[in-house]
Amino acid sequence: MWRKFPILRQVRAFRFNRSVLFVVMWAAAVVSGICLFDGYELAAARTGPMTQYWPAASALRTAPGVATVIMAIHPKCPCSNLSLSQLQGVLNRRHMRINVHLLVYQPTGYPDDWSMTSVVRRAQRIQGVDVMFDRGGDELKKFQARASGELWFYDGNGKLLFRGGITGGRGHPGKNSGISSLISLADGGAPSVAEAPVFGCAIGEDERIVLIDKGGKTNAQ
Repeated sequence: MWRKFPILRQVRAFRFNRSVLFVVMWAAAVVSGICLFDGYELAAARTGPMTQYWPAASALRTAPGVATVIMAIHPKCPCSNLSLSQLQGVLNRRHMRINVHLLVYQPTGYPDDWSMTSVVRRAQRIQGVDVMFDRGGDELKKFQARASGELWFYDGNGKLLFRGGITGGRGHPGKNSGISSLISLADGGAPSVAEAPVFGCAIGEDERIVLIDKGGKTNAQ
């Protein structure tokens, strides 16, 4: 029949080519989506300049001879749950006394309950840490904080020994230079690196706010 009616062969070939083209386009879209998702997961947040010593203008105070850890938290950043878990794991096995302050970002003009999210409640369940709500991010600015999950480790003399993130990516647990440095410092040793990339939502004017609804789903704003 195909020999008698050449036009049918052309129609059949057209349909086949169109199907192949659709499959190729679909596969390309899937691969592109995966690459974009992986790129976002592994894209480090912008960080501020490093300062050698504890900021003199800070309302927080260090204890002589006692190490101090500061961590910035955006209450609506789901990436921070992993940062908190990593921090808690280190605190549970530390071999030295460490004062820990978690600074929760609270934008000006928002009600107090805006910051009461599952991320913050997770932070409040960690024993031995001080959770402080920082309205307007005034205290965070003194530490040059730019991203949720960013951590600073100061020795007992107020000298900065480490600044950065303690995850390997957004939602990526496991070994990385940041957590390895924190573990070493908590054991009384030296950090493997002085600075590590931070993977979390931005804090401040350029923040990428991630909203968390009651069902646990996230959506960017």
